[in-house]
Amino acid sequence: MNRNLIASTFPKTSHKSLAPLAKNDRNSNDPFDKEGQSIWVEKGKVRVRIPVRNILYVKAEHVYCRLFFPNDQRVLKRISLDRLTSELPSGKFLRVHRSYLVNVDYVEHFNASKILIGKTVIPIGRTWRKEAVSRLRQLIQ
Repeated sequence: MNRNLIASTFPKTSHKSLAPLAKNDRNSNDPFDKEGQSIWVEKGKVRVRIPVRNILYVKAEHVYCRLFFPNDQRVLKRISLDRLTSELPSGKFLRVHRSYLVNVDYVEHFNASKILIGKTVIPIGRTWRKEAVSRLRQLIQ
């Protein structure tokens, strides 16, 4: 089959913004690159595999989850936050609010009511406060 024909089938602009994130996944020996440590996201008609280690945090929006990445990149995926939480590595991700899931590797500051990731302030809900603060304190010791 003609390689140019296949390449022309997928518009370059539809996946260009996610290319740096996907590229990080190819040549790394990090254990997060193993099967099951990445998530497929759709950008237009193209599906891109992105390592979960690149996710800063997730915000639930009804039946969708908005995944936030470095450099202000974000992707909307049709999946519930409960289902996404169960599929992501529990050692790296922490549910801190009814609408938020955070990657503990990117937490810069926290107190009993909020978490700071980059310039984003994420609230800690009452239901998750005890577990979230306890787990975050364990990580800094």
